[in-house]
Amino acid sequence: MISQRPRPPKSRRPAVEPITQYVVAVTGWELSWLFSIADPKREPGPYREHSSLTVRGAVHRPAPFRYPHAEIIVSGRVRLPEPGHGEHAQSLGSLDAREDTLHAYVTVPMDRLTLLAAVADRLRLVCLTATTLFRRHGQVHGIHVDTAFMPDDW
Repeated sequence: MISQRPRPPKSRRPAVEPITQYVVAVTGWELSWLFSIADPKREPGPYREHSSLTVRGAVHRPAPFRYPHAEIIVSGRVRLPEPGHGEHAQSLGSLDAREDTLHAYVTVPMDRLTLLAAVADRLRLVCLTATTLFRRHGQVHGIHVDTAFMPDDW
């Protein structure tokens, strides 16, 4: 009698993850900035700096969508992590959905965050290109912000 090896369980995630554009009509924003002396155990260099722009709004697309509100934290980094040798970057951040809100955390270069903070009161649209939510989680592949929002165009 020939014994068969048990097959490993199949992954429930597809090999190529579907991409969705999450379009958010901006209704408000907040800026946070921290500058301090660095903890030598955790950070290289003498100083620590962290800034983030939090954008809130209503999800315009996809429609209809289970999570009608969005909160997007755009965090500035002096240096973005480099992918390993021969690898492509996997994501700029993450998505998760809780209660009635889509939450996103996206990292961008610090100089770009400075630019966004300068025009934050004029922001009308944030579009996240990301993997389609799977078990309320996803990965952000791109971010587009605009000072104009024509709902028919999106």
